[in-house]
Amino acid sequence: SPVAGQSSEKSHFQFALEPESRLWLEGDSTLHTYASTATKMELVSEFIVSTVSSAQSNVALMLKDGQLKTLELTIAAKGLKSGKKSLDKNMYESLKADTYPTIIFRLAQYEIAKSTVDQKSISITAKGQLIVAGKEKEINLSVEALPTAHGIQVLGTKELLMTDFGIKPPTAIFGALKTDNKVVIRFDLLLRKERLTKQNAENKEVR
Repeated sequence: SPVAGQSSEKSHFQFALEPESRLWLEGDSTLHTYASTATKMELVSEFIVSTVSSAQSNVALMLKDGQLKTLELTIAAKGLKSGKKSLDKNMYESLKADTYPTIIFRLAQYEIAKSTVDQKSISITAKGQLIVAGKEKEINLSVEALPTAHGIQVLGTKELLMTDFGIKPPTAIFGALKTDNKVVIRFDLLLRKERLTKQNAENKEVR
């Protein structure tokens, strides 16, 4: 509901993932470190801005006052590629990818560090639900956001334990390679700002 005295004229936008966006996980094993990159991702979002702030390039103005209403990132579990087929196969089994084909992060709330509002790069603390292998867990993220020509760049890292999601760390080479329980998720996402039309909004609701 509009705040008293505030203009009711609003514009609805969404973020679309640019092809250059990257998300990958890094881990360790008894033989060597490894990295697995997400090759298939989808983003669904909606944010609302006033006609005044919609013309601004300052990313803080785009995100302040809780104007980002929804954001959900979906990653195809079998789209995670390490370059090692045996490790990938065992990872898909550990992720129960046939039963749970997607990994989902759903934003619940976020807060911008006031000290960074007027800076080029702003610091954001985000909270949301991460769903992996069918198990949901609340996580906190520390994110850096920078304005770009067409939207924002979002960067961050997050350490996770596989066992927190009921996942047994994968093995390979007949058990000779054993992965560590801890993984580090890294992301560098380029989000393009697009006007959300009524038709787009209806299509999102159908999905």
